[in-house]
Amino acid sequence: MTKYGIGEQLTRARLSRNLTIEEAEQGTRISGRFLQALEQERFEKIPAPVFAKGFLRSYAQFLGLNPQALLALYPKETDAQPARSEIIGEKKLIHNSLTKLRNAAASEIIGGNEQIGPLNKLRSGGAAVIFRRQMGKGNLLRKLSGRVLLTILLLIIVGSGIFVALRENTQSGPENYQTNISSVENSPTPITEVSEAVEIKKGIIPNVVGQDTTKAEEAIKAAGFVTKNLQDHNVDYPKGVVFDQSPPPGIELAPGRTITIMTSMGP
Repeated sequence: MTKYGIGEQLTRARLSRNLTIEEAEQGTRISGRFLQALEQERFEKIPAPVFAKGFLRSYAQFLGLNPQALLALYPKETDAQPARSEIIGEKKLIHNSLTKLRNAAASEIIGGNEQIGPLNKLRSGGAAVIFRRQMGKGNLLRKLSGRVLLTILLLIIVGSGIFVALRENTQSGPENYQTNISSVENSPTPITEVSEAVEIKKGIIPNVVGQDTTKAEEAIKAAGFVTKNLQDHNVDYPKGVVFDQSPPPGIELAPGRTITIMTSMGP
């Protein structure tokens, strides 16, 4: 027979349901040490009355008892005060028990029973450890994701630069004209006559250097390309004769690309 009748009712209700303290701990998420203190009416083992009453209310509801009736039996003052060293340890246990309750409630809202099972197997501090591990995994995933995105961005930038460089090498540009013009102007053998034959293959840039503008444009058109004609003075080629072209002949390109020719305006 317990002093206040609280512990006797709790113990009788638990045993009638064939529950052990460990099973009651899993069901209430309250440390088994506190449940035993309630059943033995060792309220001094619980640091503060507010926690003891909160645990008593939860335990009574779990066992199907009337919480208000048991709370009415709770003593106004306990007969013994816990030692200061015990209070620190007990507060940690209470904090861990409350953490279990909060995490269990969050698990029910977010994911269902799959996340509750592992929490029930933990004792003091277990829920807090899982939370910290999950946070650590989340930070690691965010770091890895950031590095992957940065790598992809760098690959895109490098690939774009390579594409632009290749495109500039196959398209017309003032620097190409200047290079080719210089090479032609430095040629030791002046061209004074127009060449006659132009070899034409579909999709292959023909060699129209030395041809008059009309023949050059016809040859480029027959090969499937579009002509862009620029004019400049050249001492080695007579007026109206092509002295340079870009891209150079012999390159295979898609039909419709633009071939730029440089036509001499004379000296």
